[in-house]
Amino acid sequence: GAKECSAGWVNQDATAACAAQQKKAGGDAAGGPTGDGALFFCVFDGHGQSGHDVASICAERLPAHLAAHPGGPLSNPIKALEDAFKKTDDDIYRFMGPRVEYSGSTGVAVVMDPVKRMLYVGNVGDSRCVLGQYSPDAKCPTWTAVALTEDLKPDIPQEQERIELSGGTVMALEGEDGRDVGPARVWESAAREKPGLAVSRSLGDGASRCLGVIADPVVTQHQLQATDRFILIATDGLWDSLGNDQAVRVTAQYLDRNLPHVAIKALMETVRREEGGQLVDDTTMVLVQFG
Repeated sequence: GAKECSAGWVNQDATAACAAQQKKAGGDAAGGPTGDGALFFCVFDGHGQSGHDVASICAERLPAHLAAHPGGPLSNPIKALEDAFKKTDDDIYRFMGPRVEYSGSTGVAVVMDPVKRMLYVGNVGDSRCVLGQYSPDAKCPTWTAVALTEDLKPDIPQEQERIELSGGTVMALEGEDGRDVGPARVWESAAREKPGLAVSRSLGDGASRCLGVIADPVVTQHQLQATDRFILIATDGLWDSLGNDQAVRVTAQYLDRNLPHVAIKALMETVRREEGGQLVDDTTMVLVQFG
């Protein structure tokens, strides 16, 4: 859903959910998954004046780069994700030129091997992938949220070190009273004039690239267990309002009744309630159930 507190606002989020396509001998893509059966699920959260264009390019190009990985994406999923993020970042600069200077996108991309039941998750920024686990204890069945990504913020020690070694400064926004306001951001100097990016890794964001903000994803992997029931991949419009545990509990209420579409609507309505009746940020989710 698009942010509802700004008239005429263009939703800057984008998603992709698809199976890799196999090339026919003549070069055309054949329908259906490749021999390795790779499945892709992605969300992107654009920011800046042209953030919607950046997110749109990501949603189109990143799955294509994954599918084109030599030997198939499941031959080396971690490298496939790392290469796909880098090539997508290159695409953004090539397609957008100077418009990328102060526009970019966060992104989470999941590569699933349905045969080996493995998840490989690449992340830049502060969108998230959270796993819902169900423990069917007869006395007290419980749902547990397991984060498969970490929000990549500028004040994480290793991220801050890279940024400062690159000449950037990590500080919060300065309020009118001189006090720090909000999250840590990346600036070109202690004057805190620009760019003011609130993540340490992203796609695009030309002005931040020389300040230590990189497009290299942090890649994690997870072997699916019998208790793993779903993943929820979403932009920060969800996570700024709901914690991981709350989001999993809301989702589980409806998946228990096989109502995934209602689960998404319920999450959106819960965000609205938390924010006083309207969406204050673009909020986009991809829900994947496991059999």
